[in-house]
Amino acid sequence: MIPLEDGSIKKMLLVQSIKDWQKIKGTRERQARLAINRNAKVRDWLNKSARYIIDHSIKQRILIF
Repeated sequence: MIPLEDGSIKKMLLVQSIKDWQKIKGTRERQARLAINRNAKVRDWLNKSARYIIDHSIKQRILIF
């Protein structure tokens, strides 16, 4: 579905396992940065998908309400 399996899940798991091993509580800066980047990719994908659907609907003269 979403082609975002670029290793971001593995990176998050690696950071989490290091945190667990060092007995660190809370969210670290690196985890937050990885989450922000992934969220930006998802938002970009959704915006591009919506734009594609709207453009296709306009070309085919399909009304969407």
